[in-house]
Amino acid sequence: MAVFPFARPDLAILPGSLRLTGNRGDSLTARSDSVVLAGIIANYGRTTNIPLSVRIRRYTAAGQLIREQRFTRPAPLYADTLRWVLPNEKTTTGPAYFELLLDPDDRITESSKANNRAEISSAGPASGLPFTPDQIAPILDVSFDGLHITDGDIVSPQPRVDVLLRDDNTRLLRTDTTNLELYLQRPCTSASCPYERLSLRGSTVSWTAAGADNAFQLHYQPPTPLPDGLYTFEVRGSDLSGNQAAPYQIHFTVQTQPEPRAATAYPNPFGRQTRISLLLSGQTPPSTATLRIQDLTGRTVRTLTVAGRIGLNEWVWDGADAHGTRLPVGSYIFRIDATDSPTLAVPLTGRLILQP
Repeated sequence: MAVFPFARPDLAILPGSLRLTGNRGDSLTARSDSVVLAGIIANYGRTTNIPLSVRIRRYTAAGQLIREQRFTRPAPLYADTLRWVLPNEKTTTGPAYFELLLDPDDRITESSKANNRAEISSAGPASGLPFTPDQIAPILDVSFDGLHITDGDIVSPQPRVDVLLRDDNTRLLRTDTTNLELYLQRPCTSASCPYERLSLRGSTVSWTAAGADNAFQLHYQPPTPLPDGLYTFEVRGSDLSGNQAAPYQIHFTVQTQPEPRAATAYPNPFGRQTRISLLLSGQTPPSTATLRIQDLTGRTVRTLTVAGRIGLNEWVWDGADAHGTRLPVGSYIFRIDATDSPTLAVPLTGRLILQP
């Protein structure tokens, strides 16, 4: 006969063993100081020296995750009655649902994982949850002064940062900044400079509650202009089910000295279209930035105007004149100038080659 008849551990929550009370052993209510959850955890298989982690989640009846907490203790040799104490959420209304999961990180190789989960409600026993738990993470999208920047780009000293948190779960709509965090690492010479958590209160912060598409928008602007230097900006967020979005992190540069960078065109030569770009530093952007395309005789064949901005300014030319007529192949000159700003003291120019 084998000394160890089981090849693997098999941890389980005994069916019907979960009990939910207040801190005094009475029924859980909004007045209870804490939540006491107790249940019998058995091991039907081989013993293990790996500590047992238990994850407890509290949901509203609509499926919003109110609290997640983990507990770790030695795995039972056979069966133990375990007790967990959690803070009570006194601001929620309606029945609460608790989900208990053994070994949520799959650190213990078991014969079966099917008996590692159990649920209970403050209204009585629960056979499963009355909703499908949301397990899909939301998506973060971040722009600076209306533009998606690339790492290290120049931005204005007081940029408007727009954060969009979009979730596919349209049953739980975000209405505030809970679990949405913005961090800024200021210029420094050390590799371990601390991150500053940005306050989401004040006149330079606003947000728009999610609508039917569950897209929550946050608008943040530094209360004062940022000094020159290289910054690291990070956004972290999760949906109301607790799913973490992939963190957004980017470096950006502030340079308050007005300076035009060399204009570029790509592709060049081009056939269908080319993108002309100009990078500006400074504190105040020009009200408009204008691109003029001229033929070799000096005649202007196309004029494109955009709102000026600190950072990247771009124009797209398709090789046509203002009426949409395709121009002859050959060489053209572009000139860039701006209004209401000393940033561009002289026009910036370059050559474009239009191919068939």
